[in-house]
Amino acid sequence: MTGATTQLVELLLCEPSQSTVGLLCLLYGCLTAHALYALPPLRRLLRPRTHVEQIVGSLALASALRLLSFASFLAIMAASAARASHGENCYRRVPSSEQAFYAKGVVLMFNLPDFVVVSSYALLLVVWFEGFLDARRHWWDRRWYAWNWRVAYLCFNALLFASQLVLYALVFFAPFDGVEVLYFFLAAVTLVMPVIHVAVYVALTFKFAGFPPVGDARAKNARARVSRVALAWGLGRSCWGAAVYAAVFVADGPRFLRDPSRGTVAVVGLFLLTEICPFVLALDSGFLRLVEKSAGDTGYGSVATPPRVAETRPDDDPRKSEWSND
Repeated sequence: MTGATTQLVELLLCEPSQSTVGLLCLLYGCLTAHALYALPPLRRLLRPRTHVEQIVGSLALASALRLLSFASFLAIMAASAARASHGENCYRRVPSSEQAFYAKGVVLMFNLPDFVVVSSYALLLVVWFEGFLDARRHWWDRRWYAWNWRVAYLCFNALLFASQLVLYALVFFAPFDGVEVLYFFLAAVTLVMPVIHVAVYVALTFKFAGFPPVGDARAKNARARVSRVALAWGLGRSCWGAAVYAAVFVADGPRFLRDPSRGTVAVVGLFLLTEICPFVLALDSGFLRLVEKSAGDTGYGSVATPPRVAETRPDDDPRKSEWSND
Protein backbone atom coordinates (compact mmCIF):
# COMPACT_ATOMS: atom_id res chain seq x y z
CA MET A 1 0.00 0.00 0.00
CA THR A 2 1.09 3.56 -0.58
CA GLY A 3 2.13 5.92 2.19
CA ALA A 4 -0.97 8.13 2.19
CA THR A 5 -3.32 5.15 2.33
CA THR A 6 -1.38 3.50 5.14
CA GLN A 7 -1.19 6.69 7.18
CA LEU A 8 -4.88 7.43 6.78
CA VAL A 9 -5.95 3.88 7.71
CA GLU A 10 -3.70 4.00 10.77
CA LEU A 11 -5.27 7.32 11.68
CA LEU A 12 -8.80 5.93 11.33
CA LEU A 13 -8.46 2.46 12.85
CA CYS A 14 -5.25 2.28 14.87
CA GLU A 15 -4.91 5.59 16.68
CA PRO A 16 -8.45 6.34 18.01
CA SER A 17 -9.78 4.18 20.80
CA GLN A 18 -13.07 2.34 20.56
CA SER A 19 -14.53 4.71 23.12
CA THR A 20 -13.66 7.68 20.85
CA VAL A 21 -15.35 6.12 17.83
CA GLY A 22 -18.31 5.08 19.99
CA LEU A 23 -18.71 8.65 21.26
CA LEU A 24 -18.67 9.95 17.69
CA CYS A 25 -21.30 7.37 16.76
CA LEU A 26 -23.48 8.65 19.58
CA LEU A 27 -23.04 12.28 18.56
CA TYR A 28 -23.78 11.64 14.90
CA GLY A 29 -26.69 9.41 15.82
CA CYS A 30 -28.30 12.28 17.72
CA LEU A 31 -27.50 14.67 14.86
CA THR A 32 -29.04 12.31 12.29
CA ALA A 33 -32.18 11.90 14.40
CA HIS A 34 -32.46 15.68 14.74
CA ALA A 35 -32.15 16.16 10.97
CA LEU A 36 -34.64 13.40 10.18
CA TYR A 37 -37.08 14.86 12.70
CA ALA A 38 -37.03 18.14 10.77
CA LEU A 39 -37.96 16.49 7.46
CA PRO A 40 -41.64 15.40 7.86
CA PRO A 41 -43.10 18.81 8.82
CA LEU A 42 -41.11 20.46 6.05
CA ARG A 43 -42.62 18.13 3.48
CA ARG A 44 -46.12 18.96 4.66
CA LEU A 45 -45.79 22.71 5.10
CA LEU A 46 -43.35 23.86 2.43
CA ARG A 47 -43.29 23.62 -1.31
CA PRO A 48 -41.15 20.84 -2.81
CA ARG A 49 -37.55 21.51 -3.77
CA THR A 50 -37.16 24.59 -1.61
CA HIS A 51 -33.86 25.68 -0.11
CA VAL A 52 -35.01 24.51 3.32
CA GLU A 53 -35.76 20.98 2.13
CA GLN A 54 -32.46 20.85 0.25
CA ILE A 55 -30.47 21.99 3.29
CA VAL A 56 -32.17 19.61 5.72
CA GLY A 57 -32.03 16.71 3.27
CA SER A 58 -28.34 17.15 2.50
CA LEU A 59 -27.43 17.52 6.17
CA ALA A 60 -29.47 14.45 7.08
CA LEU A 61 -27.72 12.48 4.34
CA ALA A 62 -24.26 13.64 5.43
CA SER A 63 -24.99 12.84 9.09
CA ALA A 64 -26.34 9.39 8.23
CA LEU A 65 -23.32 8.57 6.06
CA ARG A 66 -20.93 9.74 8.77
CA LEU A 67 -22.83 7.66 11.33
CA LEU A 68 -22.61 4.57 9.13
CA SER A 69 -18.88 5.08 8.58
CA PHE A 70 -18.13 5.39 12.29
CA ALA A 71 -20.39 2.45 13.10
CA SER A 72 -18.49 0.38 10.51
CA PHE A 73 -15.17 1.49 12.01
CA LEU A 74 -16.38 0.49 15.45
CA ALA A 75 -17.42 -2.96 14.19
CA ILE A 76 -14.07 -3.43 12.42
CA MET A 77 -12.11 -2.40 15.49
CA ALA A 78 -14.14 -4.69 17.74
CA ALA A 79 -13.66 -7.64 15.37
CA SER A 80 -9.92 -6.95 15.11
CA ALA A 81 -9.61 -6.74 18.87
CA ALA A 82 -11.45 -10.03 19.31
CA ARG A 83 -9.20 -11.83 16.84
CA ALA A 84 -5.92 -10.25 17.91
CA SER A 85 -3.78 -12.25 20.28
CA HIS A 86 -2.26 -9.14 21.87
CA GLY A 87 -5.28 -6.87 21.77
CA GLU A 88 -4.18 -4.81 18.74
CA ASN A 89 -7.00 -3.59 16.54
CA CYS A 90 -5.18 -2.52 13.42
CA TYR A 91 -5.72 -3.23 9.74
CA ARG A 92 -2.57 -5.37 9.67
CA ARG A 93 -4.73 -8.28 10.89
CA VAL A 94 -6.15 -8.47 7.35
CA PRO A 95 -4.45 -10.97 4.97
CA SER A 96 -1.93 -9.36 2.64
CA SER A 97 -3.86 -10.31 -0.51
CA GLU A 98 -6.89 -8.30 0.65
CA GLN A 99 -5.05 -5.55 2.48
CA ALA A 100 -4.97 -2.98 -0.35
CA PHE A 101 -8.67 -3.31 -1.20
CA TYR A 102 -9.61 -3.25 2.49
CA ALA A 103 -7.58 -0.09 3.12
CA LYS A 104 -9.02 1.75 0.12
CA GLY A 105 -12.54 0.76 1.13
CA VAL A 106 -11.97 2.20 4.60
CA VAL A 107 -10.68 5.44 3.09
CA LEU A 108 -13.67 5.85 0.78
CA MET A 109 -16.08 4.96 3.57
CA PHE A 110 -14.72 7.85 5.60
CA ASN A 111 -14.52 10.21 2.63
CA LEU A 112 -18.02 9.73 1.24
CA PRO A 113 -19.84 12.25 3.50
CA ASP A 114 -17.24 14.98 2.84
CA PHE A 115 -18.54 15.74 -0.65
CA VAL A 116 -22.11 16.02 0.65
CA VAL A 117 -20.93 18.51 3.28
CA VAL A 118 -19.14 20.57 0.61
CA SER A 119 -22.34 20.66 -1.45
CA SER A 120 -24.32 21.74 1.64
CA TYR A 121 -21.87 24.58 2.26
CA ALA A 122 -22.27 25.74 -1.35
CA LEU A 123 -26.07 25.79 -0.89
CA LEU A 124 -25.69 27.88 2.27
CA LEU A 125 -23.60 30.36 0.29
CA VAL A 126 -26.43 30.65 -2.25
CA VAL A 127 -28.89 31.33 0.60
CA TRP A 128 -26.51 33.93 2.05
CA PHE A 129 -26.17 35.63 -1.34
CA GLU A 130 -29.93 35.86 -1.82
CA GLY A 131 -30.23 37.38 1.64
CA PHE A 132 -27.53 39.88 0.74
CA LEU A 133 -29.55 40.98 -2.28
CA ASP A 134 -32.53 41.64 -0.01
CA ALA A 135 -30.44 43.76 2.34
CA ARG A 136 -30.20 46.78 -0.01
CA ARG A 137 -32.73 48.85 -1.90
CA HIS A 138 -31.50 48.59 -5.48
CA TRP A 139 -32.90 48.47 -8.99
CA TRP A 140 -31.14 45.33 -10.18
CA ASP A 141 -33.26 42.29 -10.91
CA ARG A 142 -33.07 40.01 -7.88
CA ARG A 143 -34.54 37.07 -9.75
CA TRP A 144 -31.85 37.28 -12.43
CA TYR A 145 -29.07 37.26 -9.84
CA ALA A 146 -30.69 34.44 -7.87
CA TRP A 147 -31.23 32.37 -11.02
CA ASN A 148 -27.58 32.74 -12.03
CA TRP A 149 -26.38 31.71 -8.58
CA ARG A 150 -28.66 28.68 -8.56
CA VAL A 151 -27.40 27.65 -12.00
CA ALA A 152 -23.84 28.06 -10.71
CA TYR A 153 -24.74 25.89 -7.71
CA LEU A 154 -26.12 23.14 -9.97
CA CYS A 155 -23.03 23.27 -12.19
CA PHE A 156 -20.80 23.16 -9.13
CA ASN A 157 -22.65 20.08 -7.83
CA ALA A 158 -22.38 18.36 -11.20
CA LEU A 159 -18.63 18.99 -11.36
CA LEU A 160 -18.17 18.07 -7.70
CA PHE A 161 -19.86 14.68 -7.87
CA ALA A 162 -18.40 13.89 -11.28
CA SER A 163 -14.97 14.60 -9.82
CA GLN A 164 -15.85 12.35 -6.89
CA LEU A 165 -16.55 9.43 -9.22
CA VAL A 166 -13.34 10.02 -11.16
CA LEU A 167 -11.28 10.29 -7.97
CA TYR A 168 -12.79 7.11 -6.52
CA ALA A 169 -11.92 5.30 -9.73
CA LEU A 170 -8.36 6.59 -9.43
CA VAL A 171 -8.15 5.27 -5.88
CA PHE A 172 -8.86 1.71 -7.03
CA PHE A 173 -7.41 1.56 -10.54
CA ALA A 174 -4.71 4.22 -10.92
CA PRO A 175 -1.05 3.09 -10.91
CA PHE A 176 -0.19 6.00 -8.59
CA ASP A 177 -1.50 6.87 -5.14
CA GLY A 178 -5.10 7.89 -5.79
CA VAL A 179 -5.71 8.59 -2.10
CA GLU A 180 -3.27 11.49 -2.18
CA VAL A 181 -5.03 12.96 -5.22
CA LEU A 182 -8.44 12.47 -3.60
CA TYR A 183 -7.58 14.21 -0.37
CA PHE A 184 -5.54 16.92 -2.05
CA PHE A 185 -8.61 17.76 -4.15
CA LEU A 186 -10.87 17.66 -1.09
CA ALA A 187 -8.54 19.85 0.99
CA ALA A 188 -8.15 22.33 -1.88
CA VAL A 189 -11.90 22.68 -2.49
CA THR A 190 -12.61 22.91 1.24
CA LEU A 191 -10.04 25.67 1.73
CA VAL A 192 -10.87 27.60 -1.44
CA MET A 193 -14.62 27.91 -0.80
CA PRO A 194 -14.30 30.16 2.31
CA VAL A 195 -11.83 32.30 0.36
CA ILE A 196 -14.39 32.66 -2.44
CA HIS A 197 -17.01 33.56 0.16
CA VAL A 198 -14.83 36.37 1.52
CA ALA A 199 -13.98 37.63 -1.98
CA VAL A 200 -17.65 37.68 -3.02
CA TYR A 201 -18.57 39.48 0.21
CA VAL A 202 -15.97 42.19 -0.41
CA ALA A 203 -17.03 42.60 -4.06
CA LEU A 204 -20.74 42.82 -3.21
CA THR A 205 -20.07 45.24 -0.36
CA PHE A 206 -18.37 47.65 -2.76
CA LYS A 207 -20.98 47.11 -5.47
CA PHE A 208 -23.96 47.79 -3.20
CA ALA A 209 -22.27 50.44 -1.05
CA GLY A 210 -24.27 53.25 -2.65
CA PHE A 211 -27.65 51.69 -1.95
CA PRO A 212 -29.42 52.23 1.38
CA PRO A 213 -30.29 49.23 3.55
CA VAL A 214 -33.91 48.16 3.85
CA GLY A 215 -35.91 46.58 6.63
CA ASP A 216 -36.30 47.29 10.30
CA ALA A 217 -34.11 46.10 13.15
CA ARG A 218 -35.77 42.68 13.10
CA ALA A 219 -34.91 42.17 9.43
CA LYS A 220 -31.32 43.27 10.04
CA ASN A 221 -30.98 40.81 12.92
CA ALA A 222 -32.36 38.06 10.70
CA ARG A 223 -29.81 38.78 7.97
CA ALA A 224 -27.04 38.95 10.56
CA ARG A 225 -28.06 35.51 11.82
CA VAL A 226 -27.80 34.03 8.33
CA SER A 227 -24.37 35.63 7.96
CA ARG A 228 -23.23 34.18 11.30
CA VAL A 229 -24.27 30.68 10.25
CA ALA A 230 -22.39 31.06 6.95
CA LEU A 231 -19.36 32.37 8.87
CA ALA A 232 -19.44 29.40 11.25
CA TRP A 233 -19.54 27.04 8.28
CA GLY A 234 -16.62 28.85 6.66
CA LEU A 235 -14.49 28.58 9.78
CA GLY A 236 -15.41 24.92 10.23
CA ARG A 237 -14.60 24.08 6.61
CA SER A 238 -11.26 25.89 6.85
CA CYS A 239 -10.30 23.91 9.95
CA TRP A 240 -11.41 20.67 8.29
CA GLY A 241 -9.36 21.35 5.17
CA ALA A 242 -6.26 22.11 7.25
CA ALA A 243 -6.82 18.96 9.35
CA VAL A 244 -7.22 16.78 6.24
CA TYR A 245 -4.01 18.15 4.75
CA ALA A 246 -2.08 17.61 7.99
CA ALA A 247 -3.43 14.08 8.48
CA VAL A 248 -2.60 12.88 4.95
CA PHE A 249 0.41 14.87 3.80
CA VAL A 250 2.29 15.63 7.04
CA ALA A 251 4.29 12.61 8.19
CA ASP A 252 4.08 13.36 11.93
CA GLY A 253 0.72 15.13 11.77
CA PRO A 254 -1.35 12.63 13.80
CA ARG A 255 1.41 11.88 16.33
CA PHE A 256 -0.49 13.45 19.22
CA LEU A 257 -3.36 10.98 18.64
CA ARG A 258 -1.25 8.23 20.16
CA ASP A 259 -1.88 9.81 23.55
CA PRO A 260 -5.28 8.35 24.60
CA SER A 261 -6.41 11.41 26.55
CA ARG A 262 -5.31 14.08 24.09
CA GLY A 263 -6.24 11.99 21.07
CA THR A 264 -9.84 11.56 22.15
CA VAL A 265 -10.25 15.25 22.93
CA ALA A 266 -8.64 16.27 19.64
CA VAL A 267 -10.70 13.94 17.43
CA VAL A 268 -14.04 14.66 19.10
CA GLY A 269 -13.25 18.38 19.26
CA LEU A 270 -12.38 18.42 15.55
CA PHE A 271 -15.71 16.90 14.53
CA LEU A 272 -17.61 19.12 16.94
CA LEU A 273 -15.98 22.26 15.53
CA THR A 274 -16.03 21.41 11.85
CA GLU A 275 -19.28 19.48 11.37
CA ILE A 276 -21.55 18.90 14.35
CA CYS A 277 -21.85 22.52 15.58
CA PRO A 278 -22.30 23.97 12.05
CA PHE A 279 -24.90 21.28 11.33
CA VAL A 280 -26.82 22.16 14.49
CA LEU A 281 -26.76 25.87 13.60
CA ALA A 282 -28.10 25.16 10.10
CA LEU A 283 -30.80 22.79 11.40
CA ASP A 284 -32.11 25.32 13.92
CA SER A 285 -35.80 25.98 13.33
CA GLY A 286 -35.33 29.74 13.56
CA PHE A 287 -32.64 29.71 10.89
CA LEU A 288 -34.75 27.51 8.62
CA ARG A 289 -37.66 29.94 8.92
CA LEU A 290 -35.36 32.76 7.82
CA VAL A 291 -34.25 30.71 4.83
CA GLU A 292 -37.89 30.05 3.96
CA LYS A 293 -38.69 33.76 4.06
CA SER A 294 -35.62 34.69 2.05
CA ALA A 295 -36.52 32.23 -0.71
CA GLY A 296 -40.18 33.28 -0.82
CA ASP A 297 -41.81 35.89 -2.98
CA THR A 298 -41.92 38.39 -0.13
CA GLY A 299 -38.69 37.81 1.71
CA TYR A 300 -37.65 39.75 4.75
CA GLY A 301 -36.30 43.13 3.75
CA SER A 302 -37.46 42.79 0.16
CA VAL A 303 -38.29 45.88 -1.83
CA ALA A 304 -41.93 46.28 -2.71
CA THR A 305 -42.88 46.85 -6.33
CA PRO A 306 -43.42 50.58 -6.92
CA PRO A 307 -46.95 51.60 -7.93
CA ARG A 308 -47.61 52.24 -11.57
CA VAL A 309 -48.27 55.83 -12.60
CA ALA A 310 -51.27 56.34 -14.84
CA GLU A 311 -50.22 57.56 -18.25
CA THR A 312 -51.97 60.74 -19.41
CA ARG A 313 -52.36 61.42 -23.11
CA PRO A 314 -52.55 64.94 -24.53
CA ASP A 315 -56.08 64.30 -25.83
CA ASP A 316 -57.26 63.63 -22.26
CA ASP A 317 -55.93 66.93 -20.93
CA PRO A 318 -58.93 69.12 -19.96
CA ARG A 319 -56.92 72.27 -20.52
CA LYS A 320 -56.31 71.23 -24.14
CA SER A 321 -60.03 70.80 -24.72
CA GLU A 322 -60.71 74.26 -23.28
CA TRP A 323 -58.01 75.72 -25.55
CA SER A 324 -59.52 73.97 -28.54
CA ASN A 325 -62.97 75.42 -27.74
CA ASP A 326 -61.46 78.86 -27.81
